[in-house]
Amino acid sequence: RLDSFLTQTIQYFEEKYPGTIYVWDLVNEAIEPGTGEFAKGDKRKIQIKDNLFYDTIGSDYVEYSFLYARKAVNELKEMYPDRDVNIKLFYNDFNCYQKTKRNAICELVKSIQKLGQENGLGNLIDGVGMQCYLGSTGQGADNLLAKADTLLAPSTNKNDESIPNAIFMFNELGCKVHITELTVRNYKQDQNDSHAKFYSK
Repeated sequence: RLDSFLTQTIQYFEEKYPGTIYVWDLVNEAIEPGTGEFAKGDKRKIQIKDNLFYDTIGSDYVEYSFLYARKAVNELKEMYPDRDVNIKLFYNDFNCYQKTKRNAICELVKSIQKLGQENGLGNLIDGVGMQCYLGSTGQGADNLLAKADTLLAPSTNKNDESIPNAIFMFNELGCKVHITELTVRNYKQDQNDSHAKFYSK
């Protein structure tokens, strides 16, 4: 059913609207959000609570989603040799810059890549989509600005927790990175100037 659904969806949009969709956020938010609700020993930390995909298909449903989607894209290339079918497949999540989530995503990417190699399809995943919702309810740009130096610091030290560092680490695995969502929350009108500066930075 997963294979059929992904194949029909991807191929439908390419057939009806050629070239319109150049990338799919194929699987979204599969990694547990810091609640510890994942199988013991699972370095990918796939969410197990209230996860029908996990319950129905199994712990490797993310990997097989990429396998089936890659097959669907490859079939499109054969069906339309005159077109430049170049659809990319991404994994998308939030808090990707946080060390625990970032490391889990890296493990997931490696697992997806391994399945592709085992099935003779090469690399199944093209990139990672990073949602960036910065600041929480009641916290505005004043709090974010205080930690801007670390949050936005370029670094290749795997212990450092920052947005650029996550981008570098995903790139080391051969993944492109898209900022798929970006929100800097600010609830204080007198902080608008610093809010704008942080957003720009």
